[in-house]
Amino acid sequence: MNFSFLTIITILLLISVASMLFYILNAAYASKYVRKNYVMTNFSENDVTAIMPVYSEDPKRIEESITSLANQVRNVIVVVDGNSEDYDNLQLIPKVLLLKNGSRMGKRESIARGMSRVDTKFTMLIDADASLPEGGVRKLLNNFTPDVGGVGANVGIILQPENKISYASEFIERSKETIMRAMSLRGSVSLLDGACAMYRTELIREHILSTEFRNLRINGNIPYEGGGDDSELTSLIIRKGYLATKDFDVMVSVSAKKNGKSFLKTAGKMDK
Repeated sequence: MNFSFLTIITILLLISVASMLFYILNAAYASKYVRKNYVMTNFSENDVTAIMPVYSEDPKRIEESITSLANQVRNVIVVVDGNSEDYDNLQLIPKVLLLKNGSRMGKRESIARGMSRVDTKFTMLIDADASLPEGGVRKLLNNFTPDVGGVGANVGIILQPENKISYASEFIERSKETIMRAMSLRGSVSLLDGACAMYRTELIREHILSTEFRNLRINGNIPYEGGGDDSELTSLIIRKGYLATKDFDVMVSVSAKKNGKSFLKTAGKMDK
């Protein structure tokens, strides 16, 4: 019994030391990150269409998010996945195209439906509760050198004293930022966060419209209800020979998860 207890303590200690060294090394590399100043005058906000999947979010919060975004892109395609009557007022916002699935079809199907209406060089995928800062689209576009296929924004959690998970979520985001800054020194990052990322439409359009993307299944027959579209699209553009980068100066604000289960799911994506 004593041997087993000591073994467990030793393993936990080794894991703790390894984790500490991992973050120390990443912090050291992250400190060397210097943002490149790109100036791409041949691209403009009119080259960008934003797709915003909506499911069971606060209509008022979504309206605020769209207002901060609509004047920075050609148009915003809002795809409502069920409960569409709650969001009818969104179509009154200039530049908004409101699409309704009627019944619940899933985030991937919503993204695909929005993509079918995109005719711009760049596509931005953005969460319904994400608020983009003024000039954010222009800054993201400035990163698109010929070898870059996708650019992600930085993510900040709106801190709420009554929601302790918001503080834990912000800690996770800053930990992710440290790792991503370190990765940026070598080219691509491993994840363009689904909260807000911009892609060259030509690189992702065919895949998003494919059955493989829209009807992803586990073990061949179980519909996949989770996300994962962000890591999938990041991997896609890297496989096609393009860089996936992040602009850490563009900080989008998102709401914290409401329960521990959702928080643990987000935390689990940190190193992916």
